[in-house]
Amino acid sequence: NSETIWPEGFAYKKSGAVGPGADLSGAFLNTAYLRGADLQGANLRGAYLSGTDLTGANLQGAALSGSNMKGVFLVGANLRDTRLNGVELEGADLRGADLTGASLDNIPSIAGVDFTLVQGLSDSARAMLCGYSGKDLGTWNSFTRNNTKSSLLSNLNDI
Repeated sequence: NSETIWPEGFAYKKSGAVGPGADLSGAFLNTAYLRGADLQGANLRGAYLSGTDLTGANLQGAALSGSNMKGVFLVGANLRDTRLNGVELEGADLRGADLTGASLDNIPSIAGVDFTLVQGLSDSARAMLCGYSGKDLGTWNSFTRNNTKSSLLSNLNDI
């Protein structure tokens, strides 16, 4: 985390170490256990994160564009100001995640993504996501058993 003390002169951001501001572009982190990890400002462009447990992780300001995040667990994660452009999100669990200011452009598919109780999802982003195909919106998340459309609309009454 941000309080880790590294040896003098050690460039942890380029070493493959997982932490704030780390350069993990293209890294293979499939099914990694990164619950609560501090990855604020990290470069994860093109990283392989399918099945990774990032529950409660801090990904604020991280660059995730082009990453494979199929089946990733982002329950309660901080995704404020995160770039998720072109991310493969099928089957991801975003329940309770904070998407304030997140960029969600050019996502190929949202089939099975659970958006239940997400925070900070703008009306325009929600409308854009609700415009995906019926196949995407009707797909169930195999873990949470919620379909994408119902999860997107689940907290509209709370706004």
